[in-house]
Amino acid sequence: MKSPFIKLLVFWFSLATPLFASKSDVLKFYHLLKDLPKSEVAVKGQVCEKIAMLQMMNKYSPEDYSIVPNVTYGTGKILLGELDLLVVKKTDHKVMMVLEVKCRKDLRKSAKKAKEQLERIKSFTDVYGLLASSDESQMSVDGDVGADVGDDSDWYIHFEMEEAEGEDSPGYMPVFDLETRYLAISPLIKTRKSHGFLPLALSFEEVDLLTKMLNQQDEQDALRICKRY
Repeated sequence: MKSPFIKLLVFWFSLATPLFASKSDVLKFYHLLKDLPKSEVAVKGQVCEKIAMLQMMNKYSPEDYSIVPNVTYGTGKILLGELDLLVVKKTDHKVMMVLEVKCRKDLRKSAKKAKEQLERIKSFTDVYGLLASSDESQMSVDGDVGADVGDDSDWYIHFEMEEAEGEDSPGYMPVFDLETRYLAISPLIKTRKSHGFLPLALSFEEVDLLTKMLNQQDEQDALRICKRY
């Protein structure tokens, strides 16, 4: 069963109108995200991740790709890292993109942190050769998806798939290869260097405004805040 968030996205895509073809519109994102639990949009970092997810869903057709948030990976009980977003091709489970989302104005420090995180997962996939196919996958009742690689029987990757596809279980391993892209995205400042970041659809100020709007209990209060902006 699809979540309300996914149903809304399907509706938007059915209009065949690009979401981000014109100037960034805070109200557009507000109406897309306002029905999410407040706990998922409580701070700017969470809101940036939701915006990035929408951007990827606009670029990669939901019919052909899964946009998977909050992926943790490691060996055995040792957590090595967390990935903000994966873009995964549905037919062969190939990871097209690993995307780290940053939402701090110090772009230099954010870029350094993102580079460290992306290099860590790339090294992990290189060392363990994560070309695992779906028939090697193992899934436990709590949604853990793992595969045995070599002698390391405790290797695993955990997916939070329900929000990505509106389904109860993932049931496959991601396939990383030489074509997988490792990128970072952030709100940018026009007068400063991008430091290698892809541009988020909203600016820092707009993300701040959107976060305030999404944390209002009453929609009319949120719209009044936007009007005063």
